[in-house]
Amino acid sequence: MPRLRAHLLALLGLHEEDADGFAAQAWHDERHIGGGYPVFSPDQPTRHGPSLRADHGRVHFADADRSTWPGTTEGAVRDGNRVASEILTRLR
Repeated sequence: MPRLRAHLLALLGLHEEDADGFAAQAWHDERHIGGGYPVFSPDQPTRHGPSLRADHGRVHFADADRSTWPGTTEGAVRDGNRVASEILTRLR
């Protein structure tokens, strides 16, 4: 992954000495995971998104791909917070 590191440093305007550490994970290479990159047809997010974001009784869905920041860790965290808030509101 040296090329990825070099690309990220250049993209962020950093030099090698500015980087304390670097880690990257290729999930598609993990034996028991096999990937994690969703691909949607053009109409899927708008057609199914609202029902996937809605609660279904005691069942709630949260993940990066249903968030407002799809496909990112930030999206996963934000969507988890969204669902936690919905559950707390319902319990009060």
